[in-house]
Amino acid sequence: MKKSRRQINKWTELTFKVPSQYVDIVSHFLVESLGRGVVIEDPKYSKKIGEIENFVDKKSEPDIMNRNIKIKAYLTSDELKNGILDELESILKKIFKQDGLTVPACNIKEIKEEDWAENWKKHFKPVQVGSKIIIKPSWETFIAKSGQIIIEIDPGMAFGTGDHPTTRMIIETMESMWDELLSRNPSPIVLDLGTGTGILAIVAAKLGVKRVLAIDIDKDALINAKENIKANRVEKFITVSNTDKWDDKNTYDVILANLDLTTLTLLSKKIVNTMKKGGFLLISGILNDQVSKILDTYQNLGLDCLCVKIDPIEKEWAEIVFERIG
Repeated sequence: MKKSRRQINKWTELTFKVPSQYVDIVSHFLVESLGRGVVIEDPKYSKKIGEIENFVDKKSEPDIMNRNIKIKAYLTSDELKNGILDELESILKKIFKQDGLTVPACNIKEIKEEDWAENWKKHFKPVQVGSKIIIKPSWETFIAKSGQIIIEIDPGMAFGTGDHPTTRMIIETMESMWDELLSRNPSPIVLDLGTGTGILAIVAAKLGVKRVLAIDIDKDALINAKENIKANRVEKFITVSNTDKWDDKNTYDVILANLDLTTLTLLSKKIVNTMKKGGFLLISGILNDQVSKILDTYQNLGLDCLCVKIDPIEKEWAEIVFERIG
């Protein structure tokens, strides 16, 4: 993992254990608040098939909902000063006290940036998403089988390694619909909103798309995305930019939006206005109980809902696929 451009030498590591059914809620809050991923340690149930993480096996464990799982988040000194700990404590109290549970204790320690990077490496292994997409970090070796597509991602300070349900669901949908999409339109234009590590843009290019615009408002994410895109040798197909290049003059055949509810709501009109007739919108980043709000917002803007997908393993997360008919 490359060193952050922010030149942060030390981090504060937060470690706490939460019941498994609360992992997604807590980690989602941390990711959205900090703009970077978290480490979720669950070694007892982290099964492998060869070198590939097998998500399906977790489904069959009888006591999967009765475990405490360790979550680690990494904060800068500025974030500590801005009161993120107080905000987190407030959220945890609301979550756990309404269910009659004790708020988990938080262990806090200062670590060097190099240690932070090495901790990431220990927990990021090659994963298979869908039937043929393999996502791996640069420091792991993997020998591909026939038909498999290898995507190399170093997360840096950005979000998106393929193992989170929101990213995974969109990739699975892309894989399932892409052959038909390309048969209908051999030259689709794709927009990846909030590209993070660039993973969805890279998947689109690897599946055969020749024109992708990947945008993000975070400067570190843009740097990280460019590095990952270059590492996967798809830079001639993908343009990386801040929001300056996203305007109503350009329209897209597919828009990938792995964002939070607030952002999806605020950008809804602009998203719909930049969809081509017959274009598709793949939305994730939302919780199961937020689906109705997104459906109301986008259907009122004229989109047709093709499907709603709930993650079969971590059932808190959802994906919605829309089409613009008119």
